[in-house]
Amino acid sequence: MRSCASCRGLVTLEGQKFAIESLTELRTLLQILSRDDVVDVWEQPPAVSYRDSRGCIKSHTFDFLITKRCGWKIAVAVKSSFRAKAGNFFEELQEIAQQVPPGFADEVVLVTEKDLSRSATLNAGRCFQAKRMVDPLADEAVAAAISEVNFPTTIENLVRKTGLLGRGYRALLRAIAEGRLLLTESVSVDYTSQVILGDG
Repeated sequence: MRSCASCRGLVTLEGQKFAIESLTELRTLLQILSRDDVVDVWEQPPAVSYRDSRGCIKSHTFDFLITKRCGWKIAVAVKSSFRAKAGNFFEELQEIAQQVPPGFADEVVLVTEKDLSRSATLNAGRCFQAKRMVDPLADEAVAAAISEVNFPTTIENLVRKTGLLGRGYRALLRAIAEGRLLLTESVSVDYTSQVILGDG
């Protein structure tokens, strides 16, 4: 254990094993997998070579390479904010981003613990679990409820309209994951949370 943020081990999600090295990496992965527009996650893709500011040839391995439904690829680097700042990693990542091979990634992003709020992580975990529970009837009931209410409204109101209690709640989490509903505030989703229509 190198630090209180260490979390080394194997995690199996969506039938795929991921070698997680930090709590921030696990939280990032959960948020990635909770997104409905992500169709592929490649953990530690092949390293990319780049020339640093001093002209030295180096290589970098991203933590994740994700592919969205539209085909857009995002290379994700996960670091603690302290290490990113102390090691000038943000500047280094800008150099890497300018030199990634064509076709490898369309975008390069850095994720630190400061980008991952507690509520967003909790919501990602809940949405991820809900996505694994296929329930077409509940999804149809939620779609009907959405078409009948005025927005903004609460999760509780929508659940009540479905008449499905827990099944309705999980279907609403799937609607949030798919972008059909959006939370009006960055809070942990529960029955009192307000939502509006999304464009998903």
